[in-house]
Amino acid sequence: TKEIQLETPLRGIPANGISPADAPTNKLGGLGGAPRLPTDGLGGAPRLPTDASLAKKPAIELGAPQNFKALPASAGASTRKTKGFARPCRRAPLLIYFFPAPQKMKSLPAPPAVPAAKPKGVRKRRSRRDTEILNFALALEHLVVAFYTSGLERYGVRAFRGAGHEVWTRRRFEQIARNARTHVQFLESALGGGGARACRYELKDKSLGDWVAKAFVLENIAVAAWNGFVGILQDRSYQTVAASIMGVKARHAAWINSVVRNSNAWNTAFETPLDMNQIYTLIAPHIVPGSCPSSNAPLRASAFPTLHVPPCRPGSTIALEYARDANANTNTKNAQLFAAFVSGTGTVFAAMREEGKVDVPPGLVGVVYVFVTRDGGKVGTEGIVAGPGVVWFGFRA
Repeated sequence: TKEIQLETPLRGIPANGISPADAPTNKLGGLGGAPRLPTDGLGGAPRLPTDASLAKKPAIELGAPQNFKALPASAGASTRKTKGFARPCRRAPLLIYFFPAPQKMKSLPAPPAVPAAKPKGVRKRRSRRDTEILNFALALEHLVVAFYTSGLERYGVRAFRGAGHEVWTRRRFEQIARNARTHVQFLESALGGGGARACRYELKDKSLGDWVAKAFVLENIAVAAWNGFVGILQDRSYQTVAASIMGVKARHAAWINSVVRNSNAWNTAFETPLDMNQIYTLIAPHIVPGSCPSSNAPLRASAFPTLHVPPCRPGSTIALEYARDANANTNTKNAQLFAAFVSGTGTVFAAMREEGKVDVPPGLVGVVYVFVTRDGGKVGTEGIVAGPGVVWFGFRA
């Protein structure tokens, strides 16, 4: 790069640009802006003035001269008369840079092809276990869709108004139903059309208020199910989807219990995960026996005996009702049983007495799952006698 200094007059331009008082308009760059040099007309680099053009006229021209008053010549500065007025002149260096023409670059050889790496966590084929889990989840979501469809058909706008609810409350339940249908569509697509089809269900409720209470319990069961799926699915992409659906179900449950039922929106700081056997125990009583299509693959889950937990409160004494095993021997019948109250990720055990009586532990809040178990230290498949049953302990803010 070569640097050449040329002496060119700057006609009265202050150091900080053109003063509006001296030059109202600046045809080159606007007031206070840098002057724009003329280009070659093709959007390229500006055309630099030649020596001949510099001799004829200054490099920078202002607008048409105005009627200014004559200015006295200052010391050390020359004056030039132009059409009746004089302006001081001073000379300052103008730097012009000449850049060499760009040289042609030789093309570089293309880099060798690198085989694309397979993304981690993506499987070519879905595992058999994941297929069983997704099929079970589809059976659960069929029940959820049937519950909301039948309830909204029976309880219209008039029923919601009669129960003291606004019209938009019913529309919220319609949105929840659409979410459940979306979950069904996703699972059907994931299973490639080979998933479980809907059965016939026994869904009974006494009133709109009873239906809303069951909707709250059903959403909590779905939360516990999807929470359990997250921990046993092998494909990471399905784990992500399961966690996402679990979050949506939790929002449904929170809205139903807080806005519609005017109670607590959450249970504890943690959600309770349940396995497929425990979930199937809760939903099996609502499936009409023999109503599922013969093309459905068998669900890889077994139901425990149903456990009925009566309405209660922490610190009270209740009697748990469940079907006793008539084939159990005398030692098994006389063995000590425990009631396990599962809340969040914690479990509280209470020893059971005769006729299934047990003291409900104090301090329980929200949705609690109750089991009858032979083990007073853990809730395992081998030790479960009945359950889970569901009980809810509401709490105020």
